[in-house]
Amino acid sequence: MKKRLIFLLAILIGVLTPWAATAEPDFIFMLSSPWPIKPGGATGFEVGVQENDGSPASGQTVSFSVSPADGTASLTSTSATTDSNGRASTTLITTSSASGTYTVTATLDNGLSVSGTADVETSP
Repeated sequence: MKKRLIFLLAILIGVLTPWAATAEPDFIFMLSSPWPIKPGGATGFEVGVQENDGSPASGQTVSFSVSPADGTASLTSTSATTDSNGRASTTLITTSSASGTYTVTATLDNGLSVSGTADVETSP
């Protein structure tokens, strides 16, 4: 009888023990607001990633992209990993022929994304 009770308890404990879930971040937000830049200039973009409880989400992969993708702007990094504060960054670098507004989008593996813009001013 004792063996059956112990066996039954072992089964119940195994069934009721929750599976460990991989935490996915719940929020991504832009931390920087770049100033207007001149053609051939550069400006930084920094994002923050948080869990649902507001704690930083470290170790998350952030993919960065820029549009328009016309060859007049590039990013120093198209992928970054969030640090212990849940932050990741890249720098937008423009060519001397750049003009207008550029949008940098940061996307997490789970599909969450945020975008920020930088204006390139061509007037003296």
